[in-house]
Amino acid sequence: MRSNTDLIVLPEAEDDIRDIFKYTREVGGNTQADAYVDLIDSAFRRIQTFPEIGMVADETRPNLREYQLEHHLILYRREPGAVTILRVINPRRLRRSTRC
Repeated sequence: MRSNTDLIVLPEAEDDIRDIFKYTREVGGNTQADAYVDLIDSAFRRIQTFPEIGMVADETRPNLREYQLEHHLILYRREPGAVTILRVINPRRLRRSTRC
Protein backbone atom coordinates (compact mmCIF):
# COMPACT_ATOMS: atom_id res chain seq x y z
CA MET A 1 0.00 0.00 0.00
CA ARG A 2 1.39 3.38 -1.01
CA SER A 3 0.96 6.43 1.21
CA ASN A 4 0.34 10.05 0.30
CA THR A 5 2.06 11.03 3.55
CA ASP A 6 5.63 12.31 3.34
CA LEU A 7 8.25 10.56 5.45
CA ILE A 8 10.93 12.76 7.02
CA VAL A 9 13.79 11.18 8.95
CA LEU A 10 15.73 13.60 11.15
CA PRO A 11 19.53 13.40 11.26
CA GLU A 12 19.34 12.28 14.91
CA ALA A 13 17.27 9.26 13.86
CA GLU A 14 19.73 8.48 11.05
CA ASP A 15 22.54 8.60 13.63
CA ASP A 16 20.55 6.23 15.85
CA ILE A 17 20.17 3.76 12.98
CA ARG A 18 23.91 3.89 12.25
CA ASP A 19 24.65 3.21 15.93
CA ILE A 20 22.15 0.34 16.01
CA PHE A 21 23.73 -1.13 12.87
CA LYS A 22 27.24 -0.91 14.33
CA TYR A 23 26.22 -2.49 17.62
CA THR A 24 24.19 -5.26 15.96
CA ARG A 25 27.06 -6.01 13.58
CA GLU A 26 29.46 -6.31 16.53
CA VAL A 27 27.26 -8.72 18.48
CA GLY A 28 25.48 -10.57 15.67
CA GLY A 29 27.31 -10.03 12.40
CA ASN A 30 26.55 -8.26 9.14
CA THR A 31 23.58 -10.42 8.16
CA GLN A 32 21.76 -9.75 11.42
CA ALA A 33 22.62 -6.02 11.29
CA ASP A 34 21.31 -5.73 7.71
CA ALA A 35 18.12 -7.59 8.65
CA TYR A 36 17.44 -5.35 11.65
CA VAL A 37 17.97 -2.15 9.65
CA ASP A 38 15.58 -3.55 7.00
CA LEU A 39 13.07 -4.18 9.81
CA ILE A 40 13.43 -0.56 10.96
CA ASP A 41 12.88 0.65 7.39
CA SER A 42 9.74 -1.51 7.12
CA ALA A 43 8.48 -0.02 10.38
CA PHE A 44 9.05 3.49 9.00
CA ARG A 45 6.95 2.61 5.94
CA ARG A 46 4.22 1.13 8.17
CA ILE A 47 4.18 4.33 10.25
CA GLN A 48 4.08 6.41 7.07
CA THR A 49 1.09 4.44 5.80
CA PHE A 50 -0.69 4.23 9.16
CA PRO A 51 0.44 7.27 11.21
CA GLU A 52 -2.01 6.48 14.02
CA ILE A 53 -0.37 3.07 14.63
CA GLY A 54 1.87 4.33 17.43
CA MET A 55 0.79 5.13 20.96
CA VAL A 56 0.60 8.73 22.12
CA ALA A 57 3.94 9.32 23.87
CA ASP A 58 3.00 12.52 25.71
CA GLU A 59 -0.56 13.48 26.62
CA THR A 60 0.30 17.18 26.39
CA ARG A 61 1.56 16.68 22.82
CA PRO A 62 -0.80 14.19 21.16
CA ASN A 63 1.03 14.35 17.83
CA LEU A 64 4.14 12.85 19.50
CA ARG A 65 3.91 9.08 19.15
CA GLU A 66 6.00 6.01 19.83
CA TYR A 67 6.05 2.70 18.03
CA GLN A 68 7.63 -0.35 19.69
CA LEU A 69 9.91 -2.36 17.41
CA GLU A 70 11.63 -5.29 19.09
CA HIS A 71 14.28 -3.66 21.33
CA HIS A 72 13.70 -0.06 20.24
CA LEU A 73 11.10 2.69 20.26
CA ILE A 74 10.57 4.74 17.16
CA LEU A 75 9.60 8.24 18.25
CA TYR A 76 7.79 10.23 15.62
CA ARG A 77 5.64 13.28 15.11
CA ARG A 78 2.43 13.07 13.13
CA GLU A 79 1.78 16.25 11.14
CA PRO A 80 -0.65 17.14 8.37
CA GLY A 81 0.67 15.40 5.27
CA ALA A 82 3.88 14.15 6.91
CA VAL A 83 5.38 11.87 9.50
CA THR A 84 8.71 12.93 11.01
CA ILE A 85 10.87 10.22 12.54
CA LEU A 86 12.59 11.85 15.50
CA ARG A 87 14.58 9.04 17.12
CA VAL A 88 15.06 5.28 17.15
CA ILE A 89 16.04 4.61 20.72
CA ASN A 90 16.35 1.88 23.28
CA PRO A 91 13.68 2.48 25.98
CA ARG A 92 16.34 2.33 28.72
CA ARG A 93 18.16 5.22 27.05
CA LEU A 94 14.91 7.16 26.73
CA ARG A 95 14.43 7.15 30.49
CA ARG A 96 17.83 8.82 30.89
CA SER A 97 17.30 11.46 28.21
CA THR A 98 14.81 14.20 27.57
CA ARG A 99 11.90 13.43 25.30
CA CYS A 100 11.82 15.08 21.86
